Amino acid sequence: AGLGGTDLKRHLYMSHFRHVHRLLSAKRHINGVMMWADHVRENPLSLAELPKDVRLMHWGYYSWFNFTEAAVVYKEHGLRWWACPGTSSWKSFGGDVAMSFVNIEAAVRAAVEPAHAAEGALLADWGDDG
Repeated sequence: AGLGGTDLKRHLYMSHFRHVHRLLSAKRHINGVMMWADHVRENPLSLAELPKDVRLMHWGYYSWFNFTEAAVVYKEHGLRWWACPGTSSWKSFGGDVAMSFVNIEAAVRAAVEPAHAAEGALLADWGDDG
């Protein structure tokens, strides 16, 4: 039986990612590979396939976004992660300051929690439609 639908998409994505990872890992100046965590958030089976030197860039840009939930899962799989909140400035003239403050605080709280600490944080400020 062949792969279909979501399984095929996951297989193709992970196959491509492993290829890119091999290419980047062969470079002497590369100390690990970062990837946006969208795929593994949508396809948790991929977590077990990731090389352990990958850093998952876990993004969420709204006040309700739960960084801790994913951080616990990453820790359980022995994966490194970064918290990537957003400024909520896209699709607007002045942004949504209240939302960005709540989102940034939630990301940093999850990132510094010793039980599932992140390696770092990256503040996303997309200059487009998001």
